[in-house]
Amino acid sequence: MSTVLTAGGIQKVVSMSMEDEVVPITVQLIEINVVPSTLSGEEHVTATFSDGQHFYRMMLAKRLSSLVKLKELRWGDIVTIHNYIMQPLSNDMLGCICLDLLVVGHNDSVIGSPVEFVPPKPSCIANSNFVGVTSEGLCSDCQQSPCDWSVFGPSVVQLVRDTHGNKPNVEKCLLNRSCRHAAYTTFARVKFGYLGKGKRVPLPACVVNGIRMNFPDESNFYVGFIPAEQSDE
Repeated sequence: MSTVLTAGGIQKVVSMSMEDEVVPITVQLIEINVVPSTLSGEEHVTATFSDGQHFYRMMLAKRLSSLVKLKELRWGDIVTIHNYIMQPLSNDMLGCICLDLLVVGHNDSVIGSPVEFVPPKPSCIANSNFVGVTSEGLCSDCQQSPCDWSVFGPSVVQLVRDTHGNKPNVEKCLLNRSCRHAAYTTFARVKFGYLGKGKRVPLPACVVNGIRMNFPDESNFYVGFIPAEQSDE
């Protein structure tokens, strides 16, 4: 039965960086924890997944948490995780947020003899120049608690600065414009997964404002959302 699980899947997820392409893994759900939020009163759900060799706890995205409440996701389920993101935590460690999964089977006992996977502490996981947006409780823009920008923003900004921000011969206004475009695309990928060529979704104001604060235009001129069918690209 252990052959249905992705060998080394937990290590692949925990060791990935924002530059890496997300590789789907098949794992078993071996523990569910429902944690009430002290700010909004809403519940957050963490799930422990095992690949038969290691187990690791991940936070479930809000829409996946509802599957637990509906009992459509339960202990022993074998799932394929299609989208996830590693996120800096306040204790200088990395945490994983599971964004999308599909239940593909069930087993009444734990497969294998998994032990906890403890990743090495990274030397530097967050960019000190990140401009955040503080929002207590439910965000009125994205309707998430905590706000989507506070969850995904640090990783998005760090990746964009690492991959697009080191071009000394490019004017700052052009560089920031390029970074904004990259940040919009990156956020959409980590939030929604791969949308397909030519598909675009409008982002909530908290995310748009957060991106503009980190990569501002000196003249305060921004194009805004353009549907794919109206784009020249």
